[in-house]
Order: sequence, then C-alpha cells, then structure tokens
Amino acid sequence: MLKLPVEYNVIPDALPRLAALALLFLIVFGGLYRRYIVSVFDPLFVFTFTTAFASVLVVEVLKTPSPIIHFFVCQLCLFAGFASVRPVADITPTGPESQPAHEVDRLRLMLYGFLGLYIAANLIVFSVNGIPLLSPVPTSAKVAYFKDGFGLVRKINWTIGGFLITGLLYLYLLEKKRLYLMGLGLVAVGLVFEGSKSSLLRIIFAFTLLVYHPLLRSQTRLLKSFRRFIPYGIGALAVVFLGILSRENNGLTSALSAFLKRLLYSGDPVLYYYLPVNQIHFAEYGPADYLTYVTNQITGFLRLTPYWDAFGNVMLRNILPPGTPPDQYVGPNTPFYIEGQIFFGYFGAFILSGILGVLVGGIRRMYFRYRGASAFWFIFLCYLCQIATTLFIDTRMGVGFLFDVFVFILPVYWVMRLVTGYFR
Repeated sequence: MLKLPVEYNVIPDALPRLAALALLFLIVFGGLYRRYIVSVFDPLFVFTFTTAFASVLVVEVLKTPSPIIHFFVCQLCLFAGFASVRPVADITPTGPESQPAHEVDRLRLMLYGFLGLYIAANLIVFSVNGIPLLSPVPTSAKVAYFKDGFGLVRKINWTIGGFLITGLLYLYLLEKKRLYLMGLGLVAVGLVFEGSKSSLLRIIFAFTLLVYHPLLRSQTRLLKSFRRFIPYGIGALAVVFLGILSRENNGLTSALSAFLKRLLYSGDPVLYYYLPVNQIHFAEYGPADYLTYVTNQITGFLRLTPYWDAFGNVMLRNILPPGTPPDQYVGPNTPFYIEGQIFFGYFGAFILSGILGVLVGGIRRMYFRYRGASAFWFIFLCYLCQIATTLFIDTRMGVGFLFDVFVFILPVYWVMRLVTGYFR
C-alpha cells in the first residue's frame, strides 16, 4: 500500500491519554444519543463510538480553534436535527399476533431469487479477478476488483446483499428453519471474501434492529438468543478484522496498533481537507454544485453525467506525487461536517448537519413505529434503518445506497405483486 505523505502515528506513550480522551468523548456523545440507541450493536451506537475517536483526532491534529469548534458545532446541529423528529426507540413489546406475516411467501421467493443472483454475480467476479481477501492488500483490492465493468456487482453486493441478510434473518426468526441460516452463511462468506473488515457488522446490525423492534421483541426467546449470539458475533468480527489487518501489517502486534489507528482515522478527512492545496481546490465549489455532487452516483449510473471522483480521493490525489496510479490509493470518506463546509461555507455546514439529522432520525422513526402487517415493508424499513447513518459518513455515498435500494429491490417487489396477484 502506498505510504501517505500525511499520517497520524500513534505513539505508545500517548495511548493512555488518547484512550482517556476517547472515553470522555464517548460518554458525551453516548449521553446525547442514549435515548435513541437500542444496543451496542445498533448502527447509531457505532456512529457515536467512531465519532468519539474522530473527536480525539480532531483535537490532536488541528492546531487552531476555528476548525475544532466547527467540528463540534456540526455534531451538535446534527444531534439537534436528529432529536427534533423524536425518533424515540419505543421498544415496548406488542403482542405476537401483531407480527408482520402478510406476504411472507412473496418475500421468500424474492430472497431465493436474490440469493441466486448474489452468488452468480460474485462467482463471476472472483473467477475473473480473484478473491480480494486473498490479495496482498485486501483494502485496495476490494475497490480495484470491482472496476472495469464489474461495478454492477458491487451495487448488487451493497443493496441485494444487505436486503438478503435482513430478510433471511427475519425468516429464520419467524420459522426457525436451518435453510435460511445456510443462505445467510453463503452471503456472509461472500462479504468476507470481498476483503471488507467490517463486513460481518452488517449481519449484526440487521439482527440487532430486528430483535429490538416491538413486533418481534415480545418473543423473549429472541432476546435470549441475541445475548448468546453477542460473544460469537464479537469473536467472528474480531477474527475477520484482525485477520485482514494482520495480512496488511505483518503480524498481530502491528495489527492491533493499526486497529487503534483505524479507529482514530474515523476523522481522517481533517488530515487532508485543511491542507492549503485542498482549501484552494475546494474553494471553487458552492451551493449550486451540491445537488449535482450528491446525486452523481445516480446520474452517473444512468449515464446522464460523467462520474465525479469522490472528494476523499481528490483530497488525497492533490498531495500525492503527480502520476500516482489511482489504484494505489483510496481516499477518506467526506463526512457531513466537511461536505457542508465545501458547499455551504463555515456556517452553512451547521444547517446541512441539522437537515441530515432530521432525515436519519425520520428513517429510524418510521422503522421503530411500523406496526403494519407486510413482511416485505417491515424488512425494507429495517434495511433502510441500517444504512441511514451512511448519510452522516458520506452523504454522496449514502444517497447512492438509498437509490440502489429503491432501484434494485422495489421494482422486483412490485412485479412479483403483479404476477402473483394475476395467478392467484
């Protein structure tokens, strides 16, 4: 992997201080979102956890108060917007008779078809390009292996793969058939082979949000199963994460140091954005460019406009030697507090932060308050809830995710409703 010209190296003597700072910020952010978090495996908790470490990097790296204040005010505006829609995780159990059972057969058929498509698409990529996990640098391979005509497969993995995980888990919880666990295992293997260190988190997120929804929480056996599942989930996640890091860092000790650095790098955009060359580069963007940027993955996929390079890649490319091959680096995400400043300026970013908080809070509100009888819509809302916080991490990427979910999943559902209704 290419050595970056800008890095934050963790000094062993500083570990106690960094850990104390991270704990302090976790207490602060955890206290803010406590009412809305259902479990430590809730995506919202993971966001607060990574934000705590990002805060440490911000106060360690940035030397002037203005960008530090901007970061924390954006966080407060985000929370204010999120809390304003009152997305209280009301997890008071409802009766078992309220469980969504309508359209289960249709959902099952959809999942079987999606599973076949998922397996076939990934077998084609792996047979042509190889398995990213087995490459010398899995982190780069997970991006490079899905280029040159295989971008569609990556979209299938992101959207259909996530919907499959949620749907198969739900059917297993509903019917207790091992067949669904076997299908889930195949999807999990595909996720691990992609080389993503956080791939198994998707399964844990889905399971968490399902068992804590009021429609399923009335089954006490589910929560008992969840408690038994937690150690296995943590263990499997640690094995995958440290296994990939060990391959990239020559040993377990180096992998553990890289793990801490990875947590701190939740805020790594600040390492690049505030460099003079990037400040000059992004000064040319304004509010009129925002909609074009955040929808570019949609318009690019539809061939309406050329694809824009992700801003994180642009930030990194601007400080690398001219002529560095694009496959030699992967830039950071562009979170809301950076995106907002690029397009709307120092103060405009506060407004954007609040709006994004409202959107994500609204999605969580819809899911936890859903009491309908449709199994499909229950799973669909659960999946939206899982990916909603992506809007915080990188709005352009989050909008692309949401678009793909609607394009790849909803048309199939409506066609199946039409066909099955015709032959009924």
